[in-house]
Amino acid sequence: LVIVLEIVLALRRLIDSEMVYGNGDLCPNEWMSLIKALDVGLSPWLMYPAIFDEQFKAGKIQNIDQNLQQEIFAEVMILFSQVQGFLLKCSQSKLRPFHHIADDECREHLHKFLLRRICPALARIGDAESLALAVMKSWCVVGYLPFRDGNWSKSAVDLLVEANASILGSGSQYPGGYAHSPEVRLEAFKSLVDDYNDKGVSNLSAIDSESVSTVTSASFFHCDVPDLSLFSLTRNLRDLHLELIQKILLPQIIAILEPNYKVSVQSHVLPKIHLLKPKTDSGKEIEFNASVVDCLVIMEKEFRLRKFAVRVLGTLFRSVSGDGDNRCHFIELLKLVAVSEPHSMESWIDETIKDDHNQTILVKERLIEETYRLRLEALRQMELCLRAPFSELPHTHGSVPIILKALGETASFFVKEKGSSSQSMGLGQYIMSLLTLASVIPLARLGCTLDGRGLIMPKDCVTSIIPEDLLSAVSSDAVIGSIFSTDELHVLSEEQNLFVDQLSIAPFVFVHLLRADEENESISLRNNMFLPRRSRRKRERSRGQDGKEGTTVDFEPVASVLKHVLQHCPGPDHRVHNSIELRDGTITSNSLSLLPSKIRMVCYEALSSFFSHGMTSSSFEAESLCWLQ
Repeated sequence: LVIVLEIVLALRRLIDSEMVYGNGDLCPNEWMSLIKALDVGLSPWLMYPAIFDEQFKAGKIQNIDQNLQQEIFAEVMILFSQVQGFLLKCSQSKLRPFHHIADDECREHLHKFLLRRICPALARIGDAESLALAVMKSWCVVGYLPFRDGNWSKSAVDLLVEANASILGSGSQYPGGYAHSPEVRLEAFKSLVDDYNDKGVSNLSAIDSESVSTVTSASFFHCDVPDLSLFSLTRNLRDLHLELIQKILLPQIIAILEPNYKVSVQSHVLPKIHLLKPKTDSGKEIEFNASVVDCLVIMEKEFRLRKFAVRVLGTLFRSVSGDGDNRCHFIELLKLVAVSEPHSMESWIDETIKDDHNQTILVKERLIEETYRLRLEALRQMELCLRAPFSELPHTHGSVPIILKALGETASFFVKEKGSSSQSMGLGQYIMSLLTLASVIPLARLGCTLDGRGLIMPKDCVTSIIPEDLLSAVSSDAVIGSIFSTDELHVLSEEQNLFVDQLSIAPFVFVHLLRADEENESISLRNNMFLPRRSRRKRERSRGQDGKEGTTVDFEPVASVLKHVLQHCPGPDHRVHNSIELRDGTITSNSLSLLPSKIRMVCYEALSSFFSHGMTSSSFEAESLCWLQ
């Protein structure tokens, strides 16, 4: 043991001189020898705490051996923390986009060694997440330029594949069997879409958009090239941009939002990592039990990753270089997130906390709120996508009917869903009502001009009747700060005006308006009992659409959804006695009792507006007045 300690101290002195106080100026052979020494000689000592506990309980260890082993283990932990500091120094260096480890093969070998061998072993005993984050930052130093021989695509795929590696067999403490924390996977994903540096300053204003695609490796020596994400670098190169979205970003988003989707990123199979597990003398593996606090922290980070993926979906929809077919797929995915239950997270909680029923209930109550926040974010992104054709992205007008259909289906789902038995107390029993309100507000903001053009009203015109605490619980603006804080996905320049809440008229969105003679004809046909059943009414375009290109929207389905919500929304609940505490505020008992009536008022005001503007026929109202009573 004394010899082992001297070897560990010698390796630490080498790392001190070459990495801590130096710049890592080792030749490729020296780097490979160092990595092999760390792998073969030091990585097994990371299993020492669990093995020591078993030996100590069995009385098989002496005091002198105990002191030496503890000292060796402490030196090994310090050594890897020094490696972590070196990688962080490389990521913060002024030499960017050049790395201190000049040889690409050595740098890649070091990164993969730390991610596949050291971080999974540290996950049980130390801060594996900090080391993995340092590796991710170091990996992204070189960047993705120049666009040559598909190197940018391979770099992005390799990064995501390593970040999403899974543990072979059982032993992972993270949902989905992943080897790394959700925070690590978030860091890898952000490097592809986030332009901003560690200080939170945008780099988009520091470089002309036309010059992004012309940057070469030679130009790095003559100018300070900002750290741009791959998403922004390809924005003016449509073919590369669509390739990035379809083959890299979209599969990664699906893998995040659907945990059962294990093969992602251009059909590359994710690596399976063999986890180092301590064993007793009899060969039995020593199991680790996660605490409730660990479960809550992991779950919060997992949903933080999912919320980020939802935001990226909305950003992809609002990209100026996007594709129409992809936009339809994005809206379908957002709707799926809004109506899906977190069954995979429930299974993970049951497997992680096996014996304590009360603690399981506590964690699942937190799961209810996290799922609610995720659904709110999906609704928020659909609302922003709906606003896009009315503001800075008029070319997305063809997606308006698809977005209205998705919002209508989510509203119908929420008003029908009664919730599971696990949602019978606290926030759970009001989630569906709150989500119903959040999904009908975007529909109620729509209207039309006299010439039949579609418009969207400021949110205040609809939400002025809603109590402030209820509004903060379903407001998209309130969700932004509570979820993302400093790690919020910064919007691209073309969608900055989407967040300005003002009345906007869409230049290419038109509304089906029923003419007076057509409406009178349909009413007379309905009142004549001897005439055959009238066929489907044919719409005509309004006068403002003649000779113009655009998308014509029929608001009859939207009115039907609002009618359905009015019919099936539960009545006022006067039995509410307790308020609900949320992380970003409190909903009072009085507001909770008024929640059903506020939903009805929003729907009624929207229907009245549709009728008065001719967006839906008055015969819709006259068909059956009993439901309105």
